[in-house]
Amino acid sequence: MDKVYIELYTDEKSPETESRVEAVLDEHGIFYEKSETWIESEKLYETLFKFELEVTHHAYFGVLWADNQRYRF
Repeated sequence: MDKVYIELYTDEKSPETESRVEAVLDEHGIFYEKSETWIESEKLYETLFKFELEVTHHAYFGVLWADNQRYRF
């Protein structure tokens, strides 16, 4: 099993966005731990979702929202 982390960064608390992440994890039967932290130096909230999953190949990707635009990397 591999540890998987989903890191959500927002400048304001976003219960709607957190609920969307939770809904996807729940839909796929993924049990997760959730924690929240305020990062003073960045002035951002970090919501961290941690879970274990069997991963057959590793990939790193991210999605950035800025000015209502979505960027994937």
